[in-house]
Amino acid sequence: MGITTNQLINAGGVSQYFVDIVKGELQGETVHWQFQDDSDHYGAEYKNYMVQTVARLDNIIDLDFEYTGNYSQSVIDVRLNDSGPFCGQAAAMDGYIELDIWTNGSNSNDRKNTFIHELGHALGLGEPGWNRRWDQDDTAMSYNKGNVGGYATWYRSSDINALISIWGRENDHKNQTQRGKANLANNLYGGKGNDKLFGGNKSDILSGGNGADSLFASLGNDTINGGSGRDTAQFSSRSNRINLNTTSWQNTGDGRDRLISIENVNAGSGNDVVTGNRGANTLKGQNGHDVLNGAAGRDYLIGGRGNDRLKGGSGNDKLLGGQGNDKLWGQGGRDTFVLSEGAGYDRIMDFRNGQDRIQLGSGVDNLRINNHRNGHAYVYEGRDLMAVVNGAAGDLQEKDNFLV
Repeated sequence: MGITTNQLINAGGVSQYFVDIVKGELQGETVHWQFQDDSDHYGAEYKNYMVQTVARLDNIIDLDFEYTGNYSQSVIDVRLNDSGPFCGQAAAMDGYIELDIWTNGSNSNDRKNTFIHELGHALGLGEPGWNRRWDQDDTAMSYNKGNVGGYATWYRSSDINALISIWGRENDHKNQTQRGKANLANNLYGGKGNDKLFGGNKSDILSGGNGADSLFASLGNDTINGGSGRDTAQFSSRSNRINLNTTSWQNTGDGRDRLISIENVNAGSGNDVVTGNRGANTLKGQNGHDVLNGAAGRDYLIGGRGNDRLKGGSGNDKLLGGQGNDKLWGQGGRDTFVLSEGAGYDRIMDFRNGQDRIQLGSGVDNLRINNHRNGHAYVYEGRDLMAVVNGAAGDLQEKDNFLV
């Protein structure tokens, strides 16, 4: 399973023979890699695993992995190998390293182990082969299945220590902007910074990594994985339906997409329906007549232009209708409704006196409250109606730029 070697592994887990070869191919801190065309047969789940593995390594060792669609630029190529004596092999070619990964279409742990094993070779790791002194519980580079963990799907501590000894520990946190090709299936991943990833019109895999990332998937059946940090998924001008409560495939309007570790959504310019999850979400409807549902968590809902419907959910939420005539429901929790001058008027449907509050936006200096006999309070800035507050007649008082 791999390049022929003397099958010796020293105390640090490194074969110097491999290190010399690899450092001759991987020159500089930036390592460009790619999937060759035939790797589409791996399937989205397995490819996503490989992308996430590379991104995870990028956060540990002092190499910066960048995916490229340029064959001549790539120094690590991953391609399908559907026959031969090995489950996979890493081969040092003329100017690049080729990873041949056999697959039967499954996403099993042994297939995952094949990838990290061969990638380990590409990065300089040797292997103990069938030597019974080691198994997969000790190192992902062993051929022997572990007694406890079976086949490793991530490197053992001995492997990580060896990789750090070769390449050093990661020491930078730069922000990246990556743009995929419009008519290709792109695999883009960020690193440790606040990255911007732009997919194309095919089925892309966007992985933010660490940091507060912005992921623009566009059309196609995309996997959008924010990683750690507070990440934002950006959608198109179509009318989208986006639900952060599920990580399964869903029809968002831009395709059948899968959203993982996404906290925030910018819905685009269509008439959108966006639902948050149990976390603290920032949901922006932007243009169009949108419906935003915060669900649980401490959410911030921003309607944008259009006549929107905002529902906070069970947390302590903040709701800003934006321009247009909007309807706002705080629902559970202690909620804040934000008003602004000249942006149409909002109807606050469920204001609870003594629990919720209304924040007055900038430019409000001529406030007037009319208490109507229908039981509602009408909030004006001069002659401009800003809000109708259901059931709040006689209850609202101004205090420190809030109505309470």
